[in-house]
Amino acid sequence: GIPPASSAGNALVAAGGLEEAYNPALTVPPPPVVPHDFQRGTARKDGAYVPGHTLLREADKAPKPSLVLSLADCVNPGQQVGTPECPSVGSAGHYAGICKPCDFVHRNSCRTGAACKFCHLCGPDENKIRKKQKQGIARAMRRFEAEVASAASHFSAALREQQIRSQRLAAQRGA
Repeated sequence: GIPPASSAGNALVAAGGLEEAYNPALTVPPPPVVPHDFQRGTARKDGAYVPGHTLLREADKAPKPSLVLSLADCVNPGQQVGTPECPSVGSAGHYAGICKPCDFVHRNSCRTGAACKFCHLCGPDENKIRKKQKQGIARAMRRFEAEVASAASHFSAALREQQIRSQRLAAQRGA
């Protein structure tokens, strides 16, 4: 009969054939073959299907971006970390408003110094200010959601009343 899978695997290992039996390069499918006459935006002359032809054709039609964004334009390349203008790594985004304040620098207990991922330029109350702003936004969002839900329920009730009136009118006309 056929030996169990475990004994077949052991036989391969014992014979030194496991490495030959499993070759990761053979498990990866080869890349698709593109016909030699395929050019960007053209199909094969014989009209055969070419994978990706439609996508390439549509990509050529798409408008080219008119604005190219560059990180180098946003970050001051001459800015040195550890200077008064940028006392820590986290301070680099301070002037753009994308920093996170360091809780420890104003207590003179920030141990990482210039390598700190948090801003050393923000004031000591900045975390409290941002926390209150975040809470205010969350509160306003909850209020807005409640108003929307209330308006939706009022609208739903008015719609139901209108449907009932329409049904009564139709019943009176039919009788």
